Amino acid sequence: ISKVREIYQVTLKKLQVKDWLGSQDKTHKEIWSLRIVANGFLQKMVRMIMGFLIEIGQEKKTLEQWRQVLAGKKLKQAKLVAPPQGLCLTKIKYKENI
Repeated sequence: ISKVREIYQVTLKKLQVKDWLGSQDKTHKEIWSLRIVANGFLQKMVRMIMGFLIEIGQEKKTLEQWRQVLAGKKLKQAKLVAPPQGLCLTKIKYKENI
């Protein structure tokens, strides 16, 4: 089985905490939405992508390191795996000829 996956689109956007958790919530500073469209996913793939984006935001990783990970050259750099809470599969599309 191939471990190669093609990512077609990635969208990262900041959401309003009050819209998702209510205006009374004081424990969460930020909520982010990560949407990935791809031809398939490997185990923990989305969580590793999110973890790497967090590290870029914290200036612990660079975009060049991200490019190397995506090219499959330095996968071990993607060590932070975001927790699964909040992760949801929203849609599956199949080819018409299947």
